Amino acid sequence: MRWLNIVLIAVILSAKGFAQEYLIIDTVQYSFMYEYSFQRDSLSKGTPSFQSMMLQVGQQFSRFSPHRDIVADSILCDKTKKVSINDVLAATGNSKISNLCKYNIYKDYPSKGSAVFTSFLNRNDRYIVKQKLAFDWNIASESDTIIMGYQCNMATTFFAGRLYKAWFTQQIPLPEGPYKFGGLPGLIVKISDSKNQHVFLLTGIYKPVNASIIYKSESFIPISAEKYVAALEQSKNYARDLIMGLNIAEEQKAKALYNLNIENNFIEKTNKK
Repeated sequence: MRWLNIVLIAVILSAKGFAQEYLIIDTVQYSFMYEYSFQRDSLSKGTPSFQSMMLQVGQQFSRFSPHRDIVADSILCDKTKKVSINDVLAATGNSKISNLCKYNIYKDYPSKGSAVFTSFLNRNDRYIVKQKLAFDWNIASESDTIIMGYQCNMATTFFAGRLYKAWFTQQIPLPEGPYKFGGLPGLIVKISDSKNQHVFLLTGIYKPVNASIIYKSESFIPISAEKYVAALEQSKNYARDLIMGLNIAEEQKAKALYNLNIENNFIEKTNKK
């Protein structure tokens, strides 16, 4: 649905009005590409959705975001060029980002052990969550396996209402991982919840040249991690109004509304028990 992607990107660019401030906070040392497999509908057992995500690790901080956002931000951060919608579409391959993935996570920013979660859902719903991250990992004594050519060990933890199993490798001695996960003696290569509704798998490692970790400064609304889940659901009202106002066939509207409504399975649960 390329027409809908163009409309949504146009809304985002006009809402930001290029007034959003892009701050370079670190230099990228390594970039790790992850395939995020997730069930958009919590009641569905069908084919999962996929999103290409990237973890950028710098000298002090890290960023985890949809790959498309990182590419787009590198373009929008260049103040020497005038950017158009077509420039963004050409660079990002016209890929769509699920509402369940519209976030940026900065670890150890602004201080060690802290994390900043920002989300730009639409012009009215822009949130920031600031929190301390501390995972209680249980590392298995005998759990060696090979993933992506790396020898990995297994560890488990409980986070935001779900039990997770992670495989990490000490061959890459970085206490990092996808999403908010980290704190193990090696990079997390794969992590999944007990129901396999949310799975992150490392698919590529890059050492970029002259790449920056960009922090998007915005007039965010401070919110707790728990309340963000409720706000995510409420933000659908804006998207529904946008879809209903489009001059398209009713069949296309119905399909767009269906896809919007089934996105109800955010990685973090409000009920953490």
